[in-house]
Amino acid sequence: HIIPKKFFMFPTMLIDFLNEKKVTALTWATSGFNLVSSSGILQKKIPMHLKKVAVGGEAMLAAHLNNWKRAMPDVKYVNLYGPTEVTVDCTYYVVDKDFADTDAIPIGKACENKEVMLLDENLLPVKKGEPGEICVRGIGLANGYYNEPEKTAEVFVKNPHTLYDERIYKTGDIGKEDDDGNNIFQARKDGQIK
Repeated sequence: HIIPKKFFMFPTMLIDFLNEKKVTALTWATSGFNLVSSSGILQKKIPMHLKKVAVGGEAMLAAHLNNWKRAMPDVKYVNLYGPTEVTVDCTYYVVDKDFADTDAIPIGKACENKEVMLLDENLLPVKKGEPGEICVRGIGLANGYYNEPEKTAEVFVKNPHTLYDERIYKTGDIGKEDDDGNNIFQARKDGQIK
């Protein structure tokens, strides 16, 4: 079901809609997830049929995740990451542990048919735990930007780690790998607001 936009202004109506339609899975922008968390509605009523929530488009904040988990601890929560240039999602993290409200939620590991690399300014891999630019290769990579060859050449570059002609996309996002092999988004290398 596509949720009518007005329901996000009236969280009670939103939860009623989810219950009326017996929605079991949500694929939402993180902003919708956060809006419901901030509204306080989850302390009054919950989507009774919900089993899975996948969010992406912005960083998942642990404080909002914890509000959802307190209200619905048995739901599976998935954090998705990926810019439009890689056909939206290139990593996922199934939330499998508890986080303090101030912790960073991992963006996880690469989706099938994608590879995520953390590279330095010379396009060399960084050591585990060190920050690097998140670069992506694989199925779904865009061909570039329409009528913007300079911008395309700047961020869609030849993969320096293979002999054949394959491109990677330099996201401009900075991340690092944690001890479990999950990527964690840290910042932008420029001033772009995500």
